[in-house]
Amino acid sequence: MDIETPNALIPSLKIDSLIANRNKALALVAQAQKLLLEAESIAQATFPNPHRGIASFFSRRGYTYASADFLGDKGLKAVEKEVDAAGWEYLLEQSGLKSFMNNKRREDFQKSIHDRTFPPLCVDAIMGTITELHEHRGDMMEDGVVEIYRSLSWDYKTNSPQQFGAKIILNRFCEYWKETRHMRFVGYNGLDDLIRVMCMLDGKPEPDHRNGMHFQLETAHQAGANELENDYLKVRWYRKGSGHVTFRDQRMVDQMNRIIARRFPNVLGADRAEHAEEKCYAQ
Repeated sequence: MDIETPNALIPSLKIDSLIANRNKALALVAQAQKLLLEAESIAQATFPNPHRGIASFFSRRGYTYASADFLGDKGLKAVEKEVDAAGWEYLLEQSGLKSFMNNKRREDFQKSIHDRTFPPLCVDAIMGTITELHEHRGDMMEDGVVEIYRSLSWDYKTNSPQQFGAKIILNRFCEYWKETRHMRFVGYNGLDDLIRVMCMLDGKPEPDHRNGMHFQLETAHQAGANELENDYLKVRWYRKGSGHVTFRDQRMVDQMNRIIARRFPNVLGADRAEHAEEKCYAQ
């Protein structure tokens, strides 16, 4: 079974093969546990010591996730969580699932991996995740626009409290260390959200996140530039940390303002909010 998505830019992955290899790996871990328990039994029968030996070694803090005792009842479950964490992370990166997510959804997904609160990796869980993301991609993309709008600082005259203008200024867009001349970009996810929405408004497929703004910004910076331009945005960044974003297509700005008007009817006025009820992006 392949992961099928409506975006031709996203490669398919063989789900059956992934799950089969996952199950094979966990079966081998179970065999290893059984052999280690047998070895511990022999060792303790020969050199009795409850504080030394194989069981003590594999239950030491730091050898397994959350200090789980690998030879105890919860040992296999702890290993399964580790394997599935790697599996979900791999799917997130390689399947293109990120391309459907806004910034907050990506953070929530990463948190579930970090906290090990994700469901076991299986065909139903994978397909359910893909289906849910695809069905709600429109809402998530609009959420991304709203998040950017709400994050804008009104300390800059360029940023309007009522709507997106032709240009916006983002705080904490990048971090610069003078001593090492190292630049780190931290505000790229929001730009990915905007571009994803503009692609939908323009009737184009969602871009692959692996060629997203982080990749573009890093490439431009390594080439010695402090600005870049693509189909929808012109971005210029400064060592003080701000990012200046100029929209290249006013039509896209108008339609994103309709999204804001629909979410916040009192912001742009009743006349504009009324028009916002129209469908403003291509399915």
